[in-house]
Amino acid sequence: MSFLRPEIRAALHRWREALIGAAMVAAGLLLVVTEGGLWRWLGLLLALAGAAILREGVRRSRRLPDGQGPGMVEVDERRITYLSARGGGSISIDALAEVDIVTLDHAAFWALSDREGTALSIPASASGAAQIYDALSPLPGYSPDRALAAARAGRPGRVTIWRHPAAPVPRRLH
Repeated sequence: MSFLRPEIRAALHRWREALIGAAMVAAGLLLVVTEGGLWRWLGLLLALAGAAILREGVRRSRRLPDGQGPGMVEVDERRITYLSARGGGSISIDALAEVDIVTLDHAAFWALSDREGTALSIPASASGAAQIYDALSPLPGYSPDRALAAARAGRPGRVTIWRHPAAPVPRRLH
């Protein structure tokens, strides 16, 4: 039997990594302030590790809800695969030319295209779509924070998150 309402449990579950990081920072700072010698240095290390976990936890918690949209995303062997009842496809991370976030009336989509002209549109709310944020992190100049901000913008539009340096700039009608 749980004493917490389901929505509070869901929020705690979603923010669990950030909460663990915050607790580590607090415990580390307590050691730094109250203890001396080796314990003070261990407290500092604990606080720094907690800060890193807190930062990543906040970043992950702010992502769009995963698994409520159509389809399923799999990231394996540096390939992003989207499967859906209405189709899908697969694209290699190494062959990417451009990564965009497209927002339409409270819905966000990843728009991926490679250098061969293959395009793949993935709902940001598809099951497993949160993996895309981390899968793209090796791309030089890619910012998961910029992708998150674009996905949460709430106004219709298309934002280019990353473009391969050698890829030509596409001409789009707005």
